[in-house]
Amino acid sequence: TQANYHFDPHHEVLLVRLADQAALGIQNARLYAAARARADRLEVLNEAGRELSAEIDFDRFLGLIWRQVNRITALDGCWIALWHEAANDLELCLYVDRGERRREWERTLNFTAREGLAWAIIQERAPLRVDDYLAECRRRGLRPSGSVADRPAMPWLGLPLVVGGRTIGAMAVWRWEGRFGDEELTPLGTMAGQIAATL
Repeated sequence: TQANYHFDPHHEVLLVRLADQAALGIQNARLYAAARARADRLEVLNEAGRELSAEIDFDRFLGLIWRQVNRITALDGCWIALWHEAANDLELCLYVDRGERRREWERTLNFTAREGLAWAIIQERAPLRVDDYLAECRRRGLRPSGSVADRPAMPWLGLPLVVGGRTIGAMAVWRWEGRFGDEELTPLGTMAGQIAATL
């Protein structure tokens, strides 16, 4: 009867093989999904590069940046700043928060004010990825800046804008939840390069 049924070694071997096949199928499905996501991001980057390089109106170009960057991954905000080396100023020429352009935050920051993480990007000339914007500002002795200055535990990613080895500015993106992963850093870094070249 079914109650007295016992698995013999032959059944055990079959079940192990079945489990191995199921695990392999799951792994292949994950690899395919990751490859598809990478291919989709590459297509977005190619399209973004074409659109960014074709736009000649500066204000429309700035609006296009937000639309294209937001296609790469889920974001809540973004800023773009140009560095004026002689004056040691950063000019925030685009500031978007919660999908809306916030012109009141588009202003000039001076290095002596020690405000925000933008200066860390300019000085280090490298991406800066943090899981908590406010905590990182405190750790570096900087005053939080912008509309996100009172938002705890907010993931934030800053990237230098570099052309021909020269830093011309910086950009940052953030979201309220979900740390930035390596799979996002690479395409966002590529986008930063496209933006810098077009600027």
